[in-house]
Amino acid sequence: MSGKLSFEQLCAGGTGYACDERSMVKLSETESFDDIKFKLVTKCETNLLFLRSPSATVSHFTLDVVPIYNKSSLASAWRSCEQKGFDGLHAIAHLDQSNIPKNGCSTKYTFLQFVDSVIRAIEHHFMFQRYNPGFAMNALNLWNLPTDKDLQSCLIVYAWKFDRLPEEELLSRSLLSQKNSSSVDHMENLENSGEEERCKSLPIHGISG
Repeated sequence: MSGKLSFEQLCAGGTGYACDERSMVKLSETESFDDIKFKLVTKCETNLLFLRSPSATVSHFTLDVVPIYNKSSLASAWRSCEQKGFDGLHAIAHLDQSNIPKNGCSTKYTFLQFVDSVIRAIEHHFMFQRYNPGFAMNALNLWNLPTDKDLQSCLIVYAWKFDRLPEEELLSRSLLSQKNSSSVDHMENLENSGEEERCKSLPIHGISG
């Protein structure tokens, strides 16, 4: 079964989607465009780290926009992701009209253009600034720029596919780890035992008056 989970559950290998304020980037109404880009790029980078585990690594990831029209918008987006073989979907930020930089740009450019520029800036980071072969552009197609003209708010989402290790390999690694741990403990016991024997064999000199 898959459905709404916490981001912690997704990091533990769960399949589903997460949308909670605790795990989202906090954006104020005074952020510059560069500030927004930096915070979202950093969030994506940390997600890659948190999703890495001994049993799985992220093989592919992508970014997209989920327009918020009703409470089921993200659940619908997740169903689309799941059908395309993705293991998780995480809403990393919420954007609305108030996030457009307060530098006069809103008199010429729309919220739709602002959102498109934000998502493209993050994508370009993983394409050219810090190239990541696992990044896939436009892998989900969750929104359509020309037809979403009435967009008032949206979620920036991060989706990924896991490359999971076979159970046989996990078991083999676990047994090897236990064996190595036992060997280290055995060596430490031998060293401690030898040290005790050396201490016992040392002569004890009394102090004569």
